[in-house]
Amino acid sequence: MKIDAQEFDVEAVAESLEQLIRRNIQSAPGSRWKKTGTLLNSIRAVRNEVVGGSGRLGNEHVVRMFADEILPADIDRQTRDVIAEQIHGMFTVED
Repeated sequence: MKIDAQEFDVEAVAESLEQLIRRNIQSAPGSRWKKTGTLLNSIRAVRNEVVGGSGRLGNEHVVRMFADEILPADIDRQTRDVIAEQIHGMFTVED
């Protein structure tokens, strides 16, 4: 039996986290975070990371609030499923 492992595709995971951050912005209570517009549109998965427009949050205090209120402390079910799918797809087993 031969087991071949390919490289883990982190881009798919980053895309799932991008969607989670976008959902967190849109479902946040109040009007502190614009539910549409430049901040939301600046969130992007780029290869293996999620980035946002640096000028969109203004200053360090706002960045900390964004991290506390919007960035996930844990990953959601959808992202866990993407990770599991990527791990499963890494392996090829031959008899």
